[in-house]
This record gives sequence, structure tokens and C-alpha cells, in this order.
Amino acid sequence: MSSGFDPVQSDRLEVTSETGAALTDFDYRVMASVLKMTHSLRWPKDTIGYLAERISLEGLQIPVSQLSGFSGFTARVADTVVTQEDTTSTASWVDLATVGPSLTSIPDGKYLAIWGCQAFGSVLNVGTNMGISANGATPNIDDACQSLSTEAETMASFAEFTLAGGGANTLTAKYRLGNPGTGSYRRRRLLILRTADL
Repeated sequence: MSSGFDPVQSDRLEVTSETGAALTDFDYRVMASVLKMTHSLRWPKDTIGYLAERISLEGLQIPVSQLSGFSGFTARVADTVVTQEDTTSTASWVDLATVGPSLTSIPDGKYLAIWGCQAFGSVLNVGTNMGISANGATPNIDDACQSLSTEAETMASFAEFTLAGGGANTLTAKYRLGNPGTGSYRRRRLLILRTADL
């Protein structure tokens, strides 16, 4: 069966090493031959049927590291704010004396954010809340972590954020009390994990 490609004896091949040299007619003939061999339409029908059935049952198994442009599962950790700082704000989310923790210049994408700290109130049920502001937006109280204790306890929460600020996204921890009193926070932490591109 003719393949449409006639082999050339090795002693007749001319190899060029010039930088930027154009492809020869021989180069094009080799590439055309390879493409013919790998073209899916030339595979046996049984093979094509098997592949289609396998993909429909199990999905297309491609290692995520081989997906061009994928940069998910990249973690960033903000500097921990160790110092204990307080607030009495019940009306709005505020910064403490040391802002954050905060992460800036975050590329667009979908992120899982995990944050927490040690917190306590001056009286029982003050409700020391810690939430995350995305690009200056008000934190979602439903995602906030909260302590109702008068003794220091560790609290944490997580939420997914879709950031689309043109590569200049910011996530910053904010604080608010649920009831009048004083809320104290220390060892404040923030971590984000990129889960998908937009």
C-alpha cells in the first residue's frame, strides 16, 4: 500500500543548521506523512468507538499540570498578625490597629480563602466576628468566624471568592462585634488557594 511518501536514502539527505533556515520540501513531506499516520479518521472504527465509550464513562483523564495556562491550586499566605488588638465597633466592619492580614495583587480567578484567629469578648456573647473583604466590599457575615467566649479561643472560617479586578485584587480581614462590648483578636491569619482561572 502506497503511503504517498517515498523514503530517501540517508546519504542523500541534506541537513541545514542555519538559524532561521526555511523548511525544505523534504521537511514538509515528512510532516505530512506523520500527520497522516496520526489523523484520527485513519484509525480503525473499533478504536474510535472504544475511545468514545471510555471518555463517556470515565471522562477525559488529563493531568491538570498538562492543561495549558492552568494555574490553579496555588496557595498564598499572608503574614500573621500576632499582636492582640481590640475593637468596640458593632455598626460596621473595621480595621484593627494593624490592618489585615491582607493579600494584594491577586490575579483574577476563583479562590478558596481560609482565615482565623484567637479571639474573646469583654463580656459573654459579645460576638467577636472576623470576616474577609474582597476588593473593598463588605464582608459576608454568614461567612465570618465568631467567638462568644470571654476566654481566648481559636476560631476559623472559609469561603470561595471570584476575583475579577483586572489582576489587582485584594483580600483583607475586617472585624465587627455582634453586641456592645470590646472584642480582642490575636494571631490573625489568612490563606488563599487558587482553584480555577476565569
